Amino acid sequence: MRFVRAEFKGLHFRHRIVLQALQLYLTGLTLREVRDFLHSFKSHVTLWNCLQRYASKLYKFVKPLTPVKVFQLHVD
Repeated sequence: MRFVRAEFKGLHFRHRIVLQALQLYLTGLTLREVRDFLHSFKSHVTLWNCLQRYASKLYKFVKPLTPVKVFQLHVD
C-alpha cells in the first residue's frame, strides 16, 4: 500500500477511486460504464487520462519485478 499512496501524491482523485476504476476497466467495462458506476469522474476522457497516468507509474514499479524465465529441463 505504500507504493499506492506515494505514487498517488499530487493526483486529484483518491487512490481507492482510481484503483476501483482500473479494476473495473480491466474486467471489461467501458470507460463510460466505469464513470457511470463510480460517479466520481465528470467525463470518460478524465477517467482515461487518470488511468493512463497511474498505469505508467504502475508499469515502472512492476517491470523490475517480473521473473526471469529460466528454461531448464529435468529428466528423471
